[in-house]
Amino acid sequence: VPPLEGFWQQAGGGAVDYSRKDAFRWISAIRLPDFVTPGDFAWAVETAEKKKQLDCSAAEFLTVEDTQVQSPYNTYINTGLPAGPISNPGLASVNAALNPGQTDYMYYALDTESGTHQFFTTYEEFEAFTATQDYTGGAGE
Repeated sequence: VPPLEGFWQQAGGGAVDYSRKDAFRWISAIRLPDFVTPGDFAWAVETAEKKKQLDCSAAEFLTVEDTQVQSPYNTYINTGLPAGPISNPGLASVNAALNPGQTDYMYYALDTESGTHQFFTTYEEFEAFTATQDYTGGAGE
């Protein structure tokens, strides 16, 4: 399995509401083997859009050359830790961790159709929902 990296995003572009974890979306950044071509990538995007009814318009095929940006923060070309912090959680994140929103949710799972997370108060609800999801990525099709 290639290394998986990603980013959390919350729609709206304004201030992030850290108490609304259900509104976050995960954006994955997957490193592909060198033999994967732009044609392979285009086929995979097209297939995902058709089979899963996903909007993959933001998907991009990047090459190793695209990672060669000259910067002290570029860990592709600089060994060791970057010159300084890449990210800082900020005061809003710290406050959200210290004072989480009050909910009855105990479980969550990815909704493979919408790409968002669903939250559940009971294990039975969680089990019933996950039984309806295909977490294999369509490998059985």
